[in-house]
Formats: sequence, C-alpha cells, structure tokens
Amino acid sequence: MTIADGFYQCRAVRHSYGWTGSQAESVGVVLEVLGPDGKTLGEQVAFLNFSGQAATYSLDKLRSLGWDGVSLAKMDGLGSVVGRCSAKTEPDQKGNLRQRWDIYAGPARMFKNEMTAAEIERFAKRFAPKQNAPQGADAPPDGFDDTGIPF
Repeated sequence: MTIADGFYQCRAVRHSYGWTGSQAESVGVVLEVLGPDGKTLGEQVAFLNFSGQAATYSLDKLRSLGWDGVSLAKMDGLGSVVGRCSAKTEPDQKGNLRQRWDIYAGPARMFKNEMTAAEIERFAKRFAPKQNAPQGADAPPDGFDDTGIPF
C-alpha cells in the first residue's frame, strides 16, 4: 500500500542490521505508520546509516522511538513510544522515483554545532534588552540611562 508523502506518527515494530552499498553499518527500522485517527496506514522501512557523522543522528532517531540507548545489539525499548516520521518521493541514483522514509529525532539534536551552556547565557544576555521591547523596536544602546525621561 502506498502512503502519500507527508508527516506521520509512527512506531518501530521490528528492525534488522545490514551493510550499505559502501559497506557502512546500517539499521533498517520497520515503522508502523499511523494516521490522524491513530489507525495503522501500513508499514514502511527507514534506513539508518552509521557511517561518520550520520551515526550520531541515527542514534538520536532510535532514541526518539523509545530505544534506551544502552545496546544496539539488544535495542531494548525500541517501539515503546510513538515518534514522528516523514515520507518523501525522490529520484534514486538511477533516476527512478522511490519513496524515502525518515525518522525525526525531535529536540534531542537540532544543530551539528550546538551552543554550550555558557554560549546560551551570552546569547540570552545579548538579546535581553530586545525581549520585552515592542515588535520592531531597537534596543537602547549600551549604557543608555532612561531614568531622567518623565514618562
């Protein structure tokens, strides 16, 4: 059954281990795709690549589906929570159209280079004057004292 491109809720129902064409480790996760009413629309496979930087994101994707993060060999917890997935039809390397399924890791990791706690504090302090200002208003310059303004 073909499921239309879009965003869905999903649950991992089983998985398998294998190798990509370039001999990188990979995990195929069979997803039970859920409709807006929570009923099953069908099953699809999302392939997670574990080469280089992709490994970090693949681990986050497994965690978003309930994996406890302890052992890739056991995958305890995988499928215990409903996650988010998407389908997109695109050409493969030979130009044939195929539907690609992806798992969203959610807030676990959004940026390759995330801010440290100290960087977040500097960021928040830098924009603090603008946070309560009317939309489009510029923040006063550093050192500006408005205590003498009568309104």
